[in-house]
Amino acid sequence: MEKLTSRHFIFFIIGSMTISLISYPSLFIQWGKNDTWICTFFAAIIFLLFSFFTIGVMNNTKEYDFKSICFKTLGKFFGTIYLLIFSATIILTCIESTSINATSIHTNIFLDTPIWYSLLLFLITAYLISKNNFNSIIMVTSVSIIVVIFFTILINSFSIKYVDLGLILPLLKNESINNLIICTLKQLGSLSAFSLLLPIIYRVDDKKNFMKNTLASVFLILIILIGINFILIGTLGAFRCENIFFPQFIQSERIYFGGFVENGEIFVIIISMLAWIIKYLIATFSLYSLWKDKIKNKNIYFLFLALIVYAASYFLCRNTYFLFYILNYFQYVLLIVFFILPIIIYLLFNIKKAKK
Repeated sequence: MEKLTSRHFIFFIIGSMTISLISYPSLFIQWGKNDTWICTFFAAIIFLLFSFFTIGVMNNTKEYDFKSICFKTLGKFFGTIYLLIFSATIILTCIESTSINATSIHTNIFLDTPIWYSLLLFLITAYLISKNNFNSIIMVTSVSIIVVIFFTILINSFSIKYVDLGLILPLLKNESINNLIICTLKQLGSLSAFSLLLPIIYRVDDKKNFMKNTLASVFLILIILIGINFILIGTLGAFRCENIFFPQFIQSERIYFGGFVENGEIFVIIISMLAWIIKYLIATFSLYSLWKDKIKNKNIYFLFLALIVYAASYFLCRNTYFLFYILNYFQYVLLIVFFILPIIIYLLFNIKKAKK
């Protein structure tokens, strides 16, 4: 069986839980305004506790197979129902990856490029990678995420000098508690895409360092995400951010560095393409790991999934307003399926094991 190390797993964590918050922060800023980064902070604390709890249960029980945990906790019938719901959410995540990547590039850069072409380019690339073995996915993910991290740090480093604290202060001035809670919950739902990795965790071969490496990487990722939101709002202002679908593209246009770099749009394109493809690949392999005993031909599975995703994505991408309307509710779906239900399942599983 193809395995991955806990250090390689760090790249999978970054690929699964970061790009959504980076790509469409306007969805959260419309609720949190200039205090959105504070909501990110609280969402990060809650999510860190979630990571500590789920990984701790796996370490304590020595059970890392997500499918087995669901069946042992919920029984065959209810376990299957939940896994089907979980699988449907994974497919929705694949659609999110394809739709956001195509729409962001079409809307901000290549206006004359038809959506169907952008979708086709994305899915063909992802299919050609995914039809190879898992070791290929590990290699592509590792290299791509290193590039994404480099350009993300570069953009935000160049953007720091444009931060205006007047766009951030005063804190907690006009926002209602309800709006801040909604903003925090939505960001928590977005971060919960981490649960895409639950069906893949059994592949990690060095379980000894698994918890330490995972929690350390999650902590650092969350700190970086807080900083990215802080710099974005400080650069453009909350009002402007919430009224732009993909504010990172606008933020990158302000970048100027010694006559060598005049704008950072090319950096954002690279980040968007690579990060969304990686998230798509993680989602498809997560789904494959869940049902590999039922899938007879892996290539047909990836091709069939790509066709479903293409059809759904093309429908959503025709209207960006409608796409963001769906994304708004998708965060709650993620919150329930990828965050709340796993907590309940792992809690019940831990109680059952403790009784034995």
